[in-house]
Amino acid sequence: MGNKLYKEFASYYAAVVDRDFKEQMGQILAEYNLTHPCRNMLELFAGQSLHSISSYQFKEINTWAVDSSAEMKNLAIQNGFKNPDQYIVGNLPESLLSLKHKINFDCILALFNGVCNLDTKALYDLLALLKILLNNYGKVFLEYHDIFYIMKYLEDPRINYTEVTDKNGTSLKYAWPSDTITWSSYSFTAQVPVRIMSDEQSIDFYSIDHIHSTELILFLAGLVGLKGRVLTEEERWQKNFPYMIVMELTHR
Repeated sequence: MGNKLYKEFASYYAAVVDRDFKEQMGQILAEYNLTHPCRNMLELFAGQSLHSISSYQFKEINTWAVDSSAEMKNLAIQNGFKNPDQYIVGNLPESLLSLKHKINFDCILALFNGVCNLDTKALYDLLALLKILLNNYGKVFLEYHDIFYIMKYLEDPRINYTEVTDKNGTSLKYAWPSDTITWSSYSFTAQVPVRIMSDEQSIDFYSIDHIHSTELILFLAGLVGLKGRVLTEEERWQKNFPYMIVMELTHR
C-alpha cells in the first residue's frame, strides 16, 4: 500500500481496522478436516497479522506473514505473532520468491482487500507464485471489493465519519473516502481520499485501489492452474465478511 499513512503512521491505520478476526479465522479453519489439516499458514498483506494471531486460539499452526511495513511487523510482534523471523517485510508478489522451494502452505490468506493493492499484471504474478507455494490440498482465501456495493456508493456518494478507539484509548474519527474518488481512464483503479482525525492532528492521504472483478480473478486463476469458488454466496460467509467477496482457490 503506497500511501503516507501506511508507511509513516501504521499505528493509526491499525486502529481503524475493525472486524472480528477470531470469528473470521474460525470460519476459515472450519474448511479443513483431519485428513488434510491446516499446519502451515501464510498471511499476505498481513499488517498486524491479526488473523494469524487469532489462529493460535484454535490450534498450533506454523504461521508466516508478508507485509511492506516494518512498523506493522513490530505491531504484529507486540500483539503476539509467534514467529518474528517468519514475518517478511517486503513488497508483493516479489517477496514470495524467497519462499520458493523452502516451504509449502495449507492455507494462504490475502484478506481485507489486500489484492486491491496490485494491478492486473502483479495479481497474475501473485497467483502464479501462490500455486507453487500451495500444498496439493491447500486453500487460498482472497477477500476483495463487492462491485455491487461500489456501484451503490457511486450512485449516492456521501462522506461518513466512523469513530474508533485505538489500543491506547485514543479516540479517532476517520472517513474512507473523505472526498471525491478519482478514477483512472484506463482501468478500474481508484484514488481514494482518506482522512483520520485525533485530538492532536488530522492526517490526509490517498489509498490506491485496483478493483478486480470475480470474473477477472477466476480467469487469471485458471491461467495459472487454480480453480475458484465464491464462498460469500453462502449466508454464513456473508455474515462474517459483510459487503465483501471471499473466494477460495485450490489446485485443479
